[in-house]
Amino acid sequence: MGFQGMKQIHMLPKINLRFSAWLMQKLDADSMRVVVSDKSSIELTEESVKLVFDLPMGSKIVSQGPAQGLALASEVMAFYGEVTNSHGQKGIHSLKAAEAYLLRPLTEELTELEIGHFQIAFAIFLVGHILAPTCKHDYVCLDFLESLVVPSQIGVFNWCRYVLKHIALAARKLQADLAKGISSINVGGCHLYLQVYYIDQLDLGLLNKPTGVYPRIPLYDYESVWKIIEHLRIDQTGEPMLSVYMAATEVCPQEKNLQAVGNEAGFNVARLDTEFGNTPRRTTLPLSLQRCQNSDVTPIRIPPFASPLECGPTQFSSFLKSRYPQHSGTKMPILLREHQARLVLHTNEF
Repeated sequence: MGFQGMKQIHMLPKINLRFSAWLMQKLDADSMRVVVSDKSSIELTEESVKLVFDLPMGSKIVSQGPAQGLALASEVMAFYGEVTNSHGQKGIHSLKAAEAYLLRPLTEELTELEIGHFQIAFAIFLVGHILAPTCKHDYVCLDFLESLVVPSQIGVFNWCRYVLKHIALAARKLQADLAKGISSINVGGCHLYLQVYYIDQLDLGLLNKPTGVYPRIPLYDYESVWKIIEHLRIDQTGEPMLSVYMAATEVCPQEKNLQAVGNEAGFNVARLDTEFGNTPRRTTLPLSLQRCQNSDVTPIRIPPFASPLECGPTQFSSFLKSRYPQHSGTKMPILLREHQARLVLHTNEF
């Protein structure tokens, strides 16, 4: 199927949604750039998605519309729908039904039809939980069904482009909700890729991940991602400031290899850019593979991630002293500070 990189993803019980929301706010969905500052931005490209997840980047475009009529015309898809209906009567959009099918015991005597069902269930489960999750429980968007009609050809579609399109849609929706003052904000799209790729561009010193590893996703487990996000937060003095290196202008050998893969599959940067509404551009390989090769690149200082609504322990302690001086020296401020620390921990970690 071409989804070998998915087998290398670590168990991530929780993802910092505040960090994802911050990245979504910084994303210019028209140019597909995370605008970190006036002088620095990080471009999201199909090659970068492939570098993180090792997803198929084929010549066929995953359908954007609900092509259920064509999809269900397939004998495999129709029978898979009947199978999933037996798991809660929720149809093929149910993630629980796909999971239940994947958990069925496998034998060496699987028929071609059963293999096709497994591939369909795997693709639905993967899209619904990682590549394009929605805010609805046990639900996956059915805009990719046409690519599942022939299970053996799932890998010939461009799933990297599909991931980027849903990230752009999610960013536009989040930014629109914030502009309207909507209190309940949902973060959709593949923000796992967004976090990993953004972090992979930063010069984090001792926290830097090894260069030259492909794909990048196995390098980022739950603990390391959480430590890096905590490291990115501005402390009480406003430091540290981290460096982001701008991409080099010369194409390195690794980038040529990725471009060759895209050219063989019929990848067209200009076509993607036209769909996003801007002029064609040349993409560059992520900086993690260039950091050790380009010593003459000038670092740009940018402020790391921090929420404007965050109240650290020092600010909260000062607030208690100024607002309630009569309780200074009692147990009450200590208990409140401990309670505030627990609240911050649960708020940051979803």
